[in-house]
Amino acid sequence: MKRGVVVEKNDDFVTLLTPDGQFLKAKNTNELYELGEEISFLPHLSEREEAGTREDQAKRKLTDIFQLKKVRIGALSAFAIMFLFISFLPFLTQDKVYAYMSIDINPSFEIEIDDHLKVTELEPINEEAIKLVTQLTEWKQKPFKEVVNQIITESKREGYVYPGKEIVIATVMKKEDEQIESKLEEDLNQIRDSYKKDEMVVKTIEATDETRDKAKRQGISTGKYLELKKDEESESDEKTQPILDEKDEGQTDEVLVPKATSTNLIEKTPTTIDPDTKSDWENSAKEKLNDTKKQLQDAKGSIQKKSENKTIIKIEKLQEKDEVEQEKQQKKEIKNQRKQERQIKKREDQVEKKQKTIQKKLEKQQEQIEKKQDKYDRNRND
Repeated sequence: MKRGVVVEKNDDFVTLLTPDGQFLKAKNTNELYELGEEISFLPHLSEREEAGTREDQAKRKLTDIFQLKKVRIGALSAFAIMFLFISFLPFLTQDKVYAYMSIDINPSFEIEIDDHLKVTELEPINEEAIKLVTQLTEWKQKPFKEVVNQIITESKREGYVYPGKEIVIATVMKKEDEQIESKLEEDLNQIRDSYKKDEMVVKTIEATDETRDKAKRQGISTGKYLELKKDEESESDEKTQPILDEKDEGQTDEVLVPKATSTNLIEKTPTTIDPDTKSDWENSAKEKLNDTKKQLQDAKGSIQKKSENKTIIKIEKLQEKDEVEQEKQQKKEIKNQRKQERQIKKREDQVEKKQKTIQKKLEKQQEQIEKKQDKYDRNRND
């Protein structure tokens, strides 16, 4: 009796791989055998021979068992090593990340930076970034400065960047290293200064892991999350702080909007009120009520005015963008027109040159004809 692993089967026979590397056939006595199953079997031979003495058979059987156990132990060891490697792989990768950096233009990206300030990962966050990422090449293990400049350049080419545009770069540090932080800050300052001449504003922010996790849960970048949070806080402050109405440039008057409660509309009166005092008290209450209404209307007008100003600013920015695009289009058209003019001039020169060549040939032929005619006339006279 031998043992082997089923590697092939049909209705009559099964082929088995023995521990010593032999392929043997056996009768298929059980149709439920599965490939890869280890079974005991009797070899099917055309000519049966004795397998040796019982002692030899016993030795062979012990050897087979020992080899099979070695194979199993080796397989289990390899599986255990592979499992440990896969389990610790995320931690090994995470240790290489020195910082996360989000770049928000309209396309939003997040890049991972190692302790050499080189990019290890580049992740597009929104649809615009997904469209743009195919145009970003050779970013792996490049200095983050080059990758950021590449992102801004491609965004500018696609029309996302224009004069006055704000670019937000948010950085989340995973490790602390004064020397690397100093180099990182120096590179960020170089990026910021390099785009001042193009009238673009590069804004840098430092954030925490907690902020990045919150942004991830909302499906936005860290910088975008901080900007939205800042807008919400400013709107909340506008509701709670005194409302200011603009009078002259550089001068503002504070207009307090009181709560419409009985404590500021009427004053406490004694329990016994004579008619004159009651009349004065009613007039005073009406005046205060009118003043409160006026202040509320002024506050409403001020809020509406601010909203209109914001709308006007947005429209102006869009108009600016359109003007820039139109100017680019006009320059392109002028360039194409000049190119066409140069081509036309070149063709005219070629035609003129050909005409001159043809004219010269005609003149030369005419001379030859005249010479032949003269010669003919002289011969005839002679």
